[in-house]
Amino acid sequence: MPDIIKLGKTMKRHLNGILEAIRSGINSAVVEGLNNKIRTAFKRSYGFKAQKYRDTIIYLVAGGLKLPPEC
Repeated sequence: MPDIIKLGKTMKRHLNGILEAIRSGINSAVVEGLNNKIRTAFKRSYGFKAQKYRDTIIYLVAGGLKLPPEC
């Protein structure tokens, strides 16, 4: 029962922010998706000796750069 009371107090304290988030429809899906792309790129760059090469992979994957197809 104390957990439910604590939840109620927390929701009451943040009620304006909760309602505004629902009204505005803004969420963190885009940021979470980008974060996932960066984490995946970092895993793909495992073994690269220099940080600049890892950074390059992250920019290529997360930046949306379109490269021409190989001939």
